Amino acid sequence: MAKRDRDVMGLSETHWTGQGKTQLQSGETIIYTVRDDDTHRRGVGILMSKTVTRALMDWSPVSERIIKESK
Repeated sequence: MAKRDRDVMGLSETHWTGQGKTQLQSGETIIYTVRDDDTHRRGVGILMSKTVTRALMDWSPVSERIIKESK
């Protein structure tokens, strides 16, 4: 993100299971949703800077392809 001077990036084909929110050691946050099965496919995520993470009030997974976030 820093290399491209972006605060938000969409991620496709995440391979975790379920849904969640993870903070990276570098300070960025990833929210993600993936279909709950053994294939570890079809997931999406949103990678956010510290600033955007503080502005995020709520988020909810709609499907393994859609995440809805609120500011």
